[in-house]
Amino acid sequence: MPEFTFFPVWRKNDSKVEADVKATWAKHNILPEGVDPEKRVKQLCVVAYEGDQVAGISTMDIAPYKPLRKRFGFFRAFTIPGFGNQDIARGLAVNCRDVLNQWSIDNPQEAVAGMMAVYQAKGMGRRPVGVSGLTLIGYTPEGYQVRVIWFDHVTIDV
Repeated sequence: MPEFTFFPVWRKNDSKVEADVKATWAKHNILPEGVDPEKRVKQLCVVAYEGDQVAGISTMDIAPYKPLRKRFGFFRAFTIPGFGNQDIARGLAVNCRDVLNQWSIDNPQEAVAGMMAVYQAKGMGRRPVGVSGLTLIGYTPEGYQVRVIWFDHVTIDV
């Protein structure tokens, strides 16, 4: 079984990792049309490697989620074909959750309440609460699962 190393790179501007990721995106033509890789690479959160090869990439976009009246980190993950197993996706999610949680604590002015994800990969999300703590809260109009985890330090208005 391969050994994966997860590198937290959230807001670190690591030029080597950024170059590896941009090359991987280009090789697999993974970015949607119109997405600038130079902008997306600044949203890197955690990158998984096997040896010196990229095995998985996660990005985080901070934005409001109106139904919950808070700002969240919107988690995206891509596992490289051939490495594409759920261990990488889970590892990326767990590591991103921890990185973003600590960043939220350290940067209270950003008012980030938790992490969200939309599960688009088949076979993901068979249980309402996943290993990462992401919990099913609904579905997109296309039928994809919407999941959230709240950070413990966050309070809500009642």
